[in-house]
Order: sequence, then structure tokens, then C-alpha cells
Amino acid sequence: MGTGRTHEENDARLMLLPQDVADAVVFACKQSKDTSRVMEMPLGAMSGS
Repeated sequence: MGTGRTHEENDARLMLLPQDVADAVVFACKQSKDTSRVMEMPLGAMSGS
């Protein structure tokens, strides 16, 4: 059985910042309930390698 990710596998450059997640949630909450809906919101880091 595996033990999950190791510290070596966690590259901070590939992690989302808390503000990025908060901005996405605020965006979803501001959508008009009569004309739009958010069914899915994939989030991913924009930089790294």
C-alpha cells in the first residue's frame, strides 16, 4: 500500500495560491443565479516546470 505523496513530489511552484482559489470562488458566487451556473471549476497552476 502506498503512503501518498512525498515532500520531494510537492513542488511549490506548481501549487495554487490561496488567493487564486478565493478569486475563483468569488467569481462563481458573483454569477447571476438567473442566467448562469457554475457546474465545474477545474483549477490548476499556470506556471512551473
